[in-house]
Amino acid sequence: MRQFKAALLLATLVVSASSCTKEPDARAQMLLGRWVIQEGFRNGQATESLSELFFEFGRDGRMSTNLPLPDLSAKATYALDKDKIVQRQGDAEVEYEIKTLSDSLLIVTTQMRNYDFRFVLKKK
Repeated sequence: MRQFKAALLLATLVVSASSCTKEPDARAQMLLGRWVIQEGFRNGQATESLSELFFEFGRDGRMSTNLPLPDLSAKATYALDKDKIVQRQGDAEVEYEIKTLSDSLLIVTTQMRNYDFRFVLKKK
């Protein structure tokens, strides 16, 4: 009986460990592609100035966006770090906190120029 319990515990640990390692890869796969703005908020208020906003994430770790960032050009690199997307170009860096990520919906928040932003994006 002890051997059975030990084997069951070991099997549970192996399955748990393998499922944990697959989750980030699944999230990374869902992030790939072009995302277009559905709603944009600045300091909690809806804003129309982001009406053409897009983000595009590639398999090669590169991304593009038309978000007007002075230190980041339209082409940058990105990394998915738990619940954050980290956009980099040289020494400049912007973090987007992922609130929701599915195959069709991406909601992120960030802070830029002392403003809080929330982007609700739909996969194109």
